Amino acid sequence: MRNEWKNYYKDLDIPKTWENVSYNNDELPSFMYNNFQVWIDKPNSNKSQFPNRFCVMKLDDDNQTIDDWFLESDDFDEVLKTVNQKKFEFNGCEIFDPTKSECGRFEVDPKEYYGQAYLNTLINKE
Repeated sequence: MRNEWKNYYKDLDIPKTWENVSYNNDELPSFMYNNFQVWIDKPNSNKSQFPNRFCVMKLDDDNQTIDDWFLESDDFDEVLKTVNQKKFEFNGCEIFDPTKSECGRFEVDPKEYYGQAYLNTLINKE
């Protein structure tokens, strides 16, 4: 890991459960948690390859990037909310936001739409 990368996130309270997976040849430092990889740019950077300070990528069980899911944001609280979501499976799909349909385009009532699959996540909180 590059020493200067600590300056990229020294203003953030990085949770101790996050694993620093930064590699010296990476463009930015990154952390892994809960099958997500969070890339962090410098505060107020105008030379970044990302349009926002944080880029969150979804990982599969082998920690490989799933290209069709990510979040770009300048809000660290939004990043925390994203990586801390309790997921569940419904009709073969991983659901991260129970207020949206499987495709993520439609707002739904989680209890009505997902039924017992959603209710089990409330019962089995970690």
